[in-house]
Amino acid sequence: MNISNKLGTKIHILGGGPAGLATAYYAKKSGLDFHVYEANNNAGGNCRTIRIGDFRIDTGAHRIHNKIPEITEEFKNLLSSELLMVHAPSQIFLNGKFYEFPLQMGNLLSTLDLRRVINIIWENLLWRPKRDATSFSSFATQTYGHTLANLFLLNYSKKLWGITTNNLSKDIAGGRLKGLNLKNFLREMIIGRKAATEHIDGSFYYPKWGIGSAMDSLIEYIGKENISTNKSVTSINYSDTHVSEFELNNAEIIQTDYIVNTLPLTLTAKLLNPVPYQEIIESANSIKYRNLILGIIGLSRPQFTSNASIYFPDEEVPFTRIYEPKNRSNSMAPKDQTSLVVECPCFDNDSIWSMDETQIRKTIEPHLKKLPFYHSSELNLFKSFKIPYAYPVLEKNKIKHAEVLNNYFENVSNMSMIGRSALFRYTHIHDHMIEAKNLVESLKSNK
Repeated sequence: MNISNKLGTKIHILGGGPAGLATAYYAKKSGLDFHVYEANNNAGGNCRTIRIGDFRIDTGAHRIHNKIPEITEEFKNLLSSELLMVHAPSQIFLNGKFYEFPLQMGNLLSTLDLRRVINIIWENLLWRPKRDATSFSSFATQTYGHTLANLFLLNYSKKLWGITTNNLSKDIAGGRLKGLNLKNFLREMIIGRKAATEHIDGSFYYPKWGIGSAMDSLIEYIGKENISTNKSVTSINYSDTHVSEFELNNAEIIQTDYIVNTLPLTLTAKLLNPVPYQEIIESANSIKYRNLILGIIGLSRPQFTSNASIYFPDEEVPFTRIYEPKNRSNSMAPKDQTSLVVECPCFDNDSIWSMDETQIRKTIEPHLKKLPFYHSSELNLFKSFKIPYAYPVLEKNKIKHAEVLNNYFENVSNMSMIGRSALFRYTHIHDHMIEAKNLVESLKSNK
């Protein structure tokens, strides 16, 4: 982030997703002049809640984790009594069996064969020399042992990210896998499943009306007059290290003092006018994002399971996760019905990305029918929703290209990059909020 020595009177925020809205929120709180430009007809990015019939569906399994207390307090103030504390377990479905997630020794003992259980215990008791993990594969194996990693982590991660785990950066783990060790296995044998829901992301905050209402609360504070929708950035015009203007919808030119850019890193490089030097273009072409297809299913039953999510490591299954919105809030579906959201990650060139809704259903449903409590006769709705640029793929040998791009944009005196897509980092809502807060404080001090 390179802050200009002298900030002008207007901050233009490109993109109205979580990072853009967070920036606008703190800019409003700080008394700075700003405006948000969003390509879609609604702000919120991939953190929206859509209405489909009687169901409310989030465009992704978003939650508000209590990782940064001051950010949690912001949402408590914004949402008041409509911010719920949720305690919901999750499960893994593998080879026709369900496993508790976070993993519990008691459950493994009753579900896995004895040989594998002994291997898991032995591998986690063994002293393993500390070595620098060079990939997610080596990180997972060194940390949790071969058996546990192979069963539950490596195949799933390969499906999610679309590349082998030997080529994945260990950074994709973040803090999500902490606690998957023998100590916690034994602990949970004694204190039960409730504790399992509380020590690894099983407890979280969630808005009563869906994650979109958290974004709506930001929008309400920001003011709709400060957000322009259906405004796609089609060019960013610059000279030397200064952005002079940007173009919207191939027609409208906006002069700018300062840009806060949340657009995907690769897209930003391709929007630059004049075209940057070859190394920048090559770096932009070398990194990639993972898309996400959501299969949205309505069921004529009050509940599918009690889980927040069900994970599917099996390579033959086209989806990685199913989540049930109603288990986050009862307001997400009618009393006598529930909904499921089936997540299918893919790349632009994968066949499923170009499928229509009927084809997507035919791809997903045969695998749903293998679940012991899924009954197709209860299905009353099927819709699909496509999300491009859902996840940056942290390919260990390609991250350097993201660094090249970020270093290049660091030299632009009046543009800051922020958010998951712009920084090419696997971040979450609380990360976007604190990054935006820190950025605005820096901008204000340079006003």
